[in-house]
Amino acid sequence: MDQKNVKVQLSVRSIDKTKKVVNLDDIKNIDKAKQGFYITINFLYSNGKSIAKSAELKYSTLPEVAATDFKEMNVSYTSPVKVGVGSSIKSVMDPKKSDLKVVLNKKGLATNAKVDMGKIYSTEAEAVKNTGRGILTSPVGKFSKFTKNNATYYQNVTVSVNDDKVKSLIKRVLLNEEGFSVTASDKIASIAENEMHFVRKISVVDATTPDTTDPEEPETTDSAWKESSVSGIVTTGNKDYYTLVNGENKPVANRALGGNTSWITDTVRENSKGDKQYRVATNEWIDAKDITFSEGKQSTAINEITDLPRIHVVTVDTPGFVYPLFTIDGVASTRSVAGGTAWATDKVGKDSAGNTYYRVSTTEWILAGNGVHFE
Repeated sequence: MDQKNVKVQLSVRSIDKTKKVVNLDDIKNIDKAKQGFYITINFLYSNGKSIAKSAELKYSTLPEVAATDFKEMNVSYTSPVKVGVGSSIKSVMDPKKSDLKVVLNKKGLATNAKVDMGKIYSTEAEAVKNTGRGILTSPVGKFSKFTKNNATYYQNVTVSVNDDKVKSLIKRVLLNEEGFSVTASDKIASIAENEMHFVRKISVVDATTPDTTDPEEPETTDSAWKESSVSGIVTTGNKDYYTLVNGENKPVANRALGGNTSWITDTVRENSKGDKQYRVATNEWIDAKDITFSEGKQSTAINEITDLPRIHVVTVDTPGFVYPLFTIDGVASTRSVAGGTAWATDKVGKDSAGNTYYRVSTTEWILAGNGVHFE
């Protein structure tokens, strides 16, 4: 093998693949933070016929997953919670009056969860940031009651669980480790190892207005959905990203689909309220209003393939997003790449519609577009 025709590229990134390592200090900082890292080796041999290989080594400070470890956590609570006009703001500040519970692996309750019902804001964005600005009012003093009828407010709720297994789960979620998730009944504001922040809606209603909610009507859960088999492609709209829900219709943390991306789907579900969702991954669903559905599989094959003169790098934006990969037949594969990562590429191709693809593994290609950068 002629060494002149051999190209080897070595890259190192943090375990969540968001931080590129360029010197020894970067390695020391990652090690100090107990994050771990990935080493990716790309090999390209060109001598008439190109041979490309890649390998990835993982060094993690986290122990191997045990059978007793937690993989899923759901923070369940009523949102919106209804309060009457003229009622005391103190009524929503007492954690003992909250129905919040932390469910682990869909069945176990975290009995040592500490809950703090925090500040109340006039917008959801302010509640997520929780900066203290734009606060609706203080729970004590002159402004101590809800006075505006039909108003909606947003409360930042803090949850902390002093349990090593829960902390390990959160670490793995923050590192985007596959198979681990944190979901909630409403907006997830932020997640850290020691505490999590969520948003709870508060709806102010006229105390004289009867509650029209049927007390016999059960809460919509995954059992209320009717599933049907389909075969097709869902394509997201023009927004930067689209959030996902799990089988229980709860938001999936740290996962989203990028705008203008296509995904294979095999199942659609509807409930009695007329909501419709398509499955795009195991236990992950997207609302029908966020996509367009095309029956049958994508058939545009990748052709006009050209060898690049040297190995280039394709980077994808935003940790938490996922970008689909395609086979040479133009069909979305079962795998994807995470946002905030970089991939070596040695070939470029186009389909009959003029779309550009870069090869990032022996049999898989990524589609050029929003959030995908060729360097």
